[in-house]
Amino acid sequence: MTDYGSIGGIAAFNSTEGALDSCVSGNWFVLNRSEAIGVGTGGVIGMNESEKSLTHLINGAFVGRQVSANRYHTGKPGEEGQTNRFAGGIIGNQNTSTGNTWTIEDCINFGTVYCYRSHYSGGIIGQWTSSGGTIRDCRNYGNLQTSLQYSWSGASGGIVAQLYYAYEGNEYNIIGCENHGNLYMRKGASMSSDSYGANDSAGILGNVTTYKVDTEEKGQEYTIRILDCVNGPDVEIYSSSMASGIFGFLSCDNVVNQNGSEVKISTAKVKIQVERCRNFAKVLKGRQFAGGIFGARYTNRGWSNTIVNDCYSVDLDNQYYSPVGNPIYSNGNNHDGSPADITDPDNYKNNFFINARGSKILSADYGFYYDTFMLGKSDAQGNVVSQGEGQKKVKVSRRTSGFWNQYIQNIHAVAVEKNADKSGKTYKLGDIITYTLDVTQQIEKAIAKNVVITDTILTEGVKLQKNSVILLNENGEKIPDAKITVQGNSYTIHAGEFLEGPESGQKYTVEYQVAITDESVIGKEIENEVVVCSENAEEVKDRETVKVEEEPKPEPGEPKVEEPTPEEPKVEEPKVEEPKVEEPQIPVTPAVTSAKSLKASTVKTGDVANITGIILILILSCTVIVLCGTMNAWRKAKKHHKKH
Repeated sequence: MTDYGSIGGIAAFNSTEGALDSCVSGNWFVLNRSEAIGVGTGGVIGMNESEKSLTHLINGAFVGRQVSANRYHTGKPGEEGQTNRFAGGIIGNQNTSTGNTWTIEDCINFGTVYCYRSHYSGGIIGQWTSSGGTIRDCRNYGNLQTSLQYSWSGASGGIVAQLYYAYEGNEYNIIGCENHGNLYMRKGASMSSDSYGANDSAGILGNVTTYKVDTEEKGQEYTIRILDCVNGPDVEIYSSSMASGIFGFLSCDNVVNQNGSEVKISTAKVKIQVERCRNFAKVLKGRQFAGGIFGARYTNRGWSNTIVNDCYSVDLDNQYYSPVGNPIYSNGNNHDGSPADITDPDNYKNNFFINARGSKILSADYGFYYDTFMLGKSDAQGNVVSQGEGQKKVKVSRRTSGFWNQYIQNIHAVAVEKNADKSGKTYKLGDIITYTLDVTQQIEKAIAKNVVITDTILTEGVKLQKNSVILLNENGEKIPDAKITVQGNSYTIHAGEFLEGPESGQKYTVEYQVAITDESVIGKEIENEVVVCSENAEEVKDRETVKVEEEPKPEPGEPKVEEPTPEEPKVEEPKVEEPKVEEPQIPVTPAVTSAKSLKASTVKTGDVANITGIILILILSCTVIVLCGTMNAWRKAKKHHKKH
């Protein structure tokens, strides 16, 4: 594009009633060479004026904004160019003026955004102007680069480069967004004297510019919120002046006074709120200033309109980070006013700096803890396992003279403990298991916001008793306004807005019952898991396991023996054949005659006789045989005696 219009990968211009959803700008170049002011250059939309919300827009294209060297002569060879030209990975210019309820949500930029001889480059939006709205859950992975430095102009931001000419009384929200792209100058990472770039560069919002006014009371009044945002690990940010992890600098247009008098007058009433943000940048290198979370602004009134809570910044041995000794704010400068002017303690609390260098005691700062921090990871039991050199000193003092001597494992350490009612944790089929879990906030004088408790039974064969789920306070009283939702064998509780630290004694207690209903769980374990999260705390979990025992078998007793009822035996008379007995060759004697008489009276085949009689006959038969043998032997002996 070389004419005087906007250009976008999907739409050059999106009007008031226009809507885009689930669009992808592919692998191509989107390059705008127009000399015109006020045109947009975006990977998806050039200029957006729609009142409708935009969701799921993805850019993979290279986005370029190039102008000629015919306006400003800076005296820097090759750097003459034009200001007020901008480009964004998703939207070049967000310019909705007819409504402020819109959202830009779930958008991702992967493309490089390059401004040649211009210097407003944003990962999601180049320039945001006119009405307020909300940018939510957007991500930038593309690198941003600018090549022009002129006076105090120019900005680069991982989400938004510049918020410009905001409407009075509006609210401008950036929530849950992340930057993972690098912010470069003309020569990339070079900070040489011939490398120029954006004046203010930050991981989320680079610069805010107001109208210029002649008295403080005429200054604009609106609110900017940056909540739950992250500047990711290994990110490198370079700037001609200010480099910051989250927010850069608050200025006004047409600045000519180098002492900042116009800025002081024009910006004092703007409210800036930064909460629950994290900076993990590898490099934060500004020629003059650097801040882990918040760059700077002017005047004690301006700082009194500033909130920085529940944030932390990490410095893992980066020689460029915080060159003037300030890890959260960049107040080591000549600005009128400092974080010391944030007079309300609720507006500068629970900010942390993790310093891996270990040797440098940083100078007075505001709202920080002082203690040791374990660099490492959690094992299966939740214990921190040391990595590298182990414990590191957090070399940051608090605003007051005293130190908060705490061991820091989590910024808002929410803890949960879950138990079943039986100490032995063994149950039977048909039993009711009563579970109790306690949720507490572990950090003194800290608050966990909007605690949500979700508990799920992971084993089939049991049934959650829907009406048994209750939420109690530390006094054992039911909390009536808790929102409890039960679905199947899972429940979710939106517990309350705030959960205070241990000094308050406050806690949430959940009680509920589960019935063991199915034989399939006999001899098995029943598992369930509770997950507790809040807006400003890491998610914590706990599991409880119980066992269902088998039904015991009855012990064996003395067997009962029944007396048998005797039956009359049915005896069949045996069929006895007549025995055949050979006649011995001996003289007949009276004894033999008697035997023959007995033989003659033996039972014939087919006769029926008494069984006792049969036995007697057999005995007599044997006796006869023996007698016959004896008499025969006696005769032979007698003959032998007569011969001799």
